[in-house]
Amino acid sequence: MERLMVFSLIGIVLIAVLFAIVTWTPRKIWIKYISGILVISLFGVGVGTFLDLLSRPKPTQYEWFEDLSGSEVLHGVLIEGRGIYLWLRIPEDIEPRYYVLPWNSEVAKKFLESMRKARGKGTPLMFRYKKTGRDEQEPMFWATPQEPLPPKPERAPAQEFRHPSISP
Repeated sequence: MERLMVFSLIGIVLIAVLFAIVTWTPRKIWIKYISGILVISLFGVGVGTFLDLLSRPKPTQYEWFEDLSGSEVLHGVLIEGRGIYLWLRIPEDIEPRYYVLPWNSEVAKKFLESMRKARGKGTPLMFRYKKTGRDEQEPMFWATPQEPLPPKPERAPAQEFRHPSISP
């Protein structure tokens, strides 16, 4: 969310500079009014676009700032022919993020198999998708290994109980 605010601030400054250039140039007054209306409309469209984008999944191939390696899959939905929609918790972030992978039947099979394994073990499903230059690694899902049980406390030695009415 912080990155969105930075981009919004940069966009507002650029729009303000554009508006200042248009209003200070020696042009006819009606051109200045029309350009002012267009700049204000551009600002409104930009804000509306940002707000709409907040509810849409981000394609993983457009993730340039985050490394999705080791992300926990909180939820996933397969829509055949469209994509694999994932709700991820990235290790460095508190807030989960919404991503979409392009549809690939092999990746979908791996996703379902890994999800079944994770549910069977009761462990989270993890995800890795890292782009390095032109070579894209395949998206990878895996179930984390089940954590070992805590060590058992040492038992006290058995105590012998003798009833007073029974003599040895």
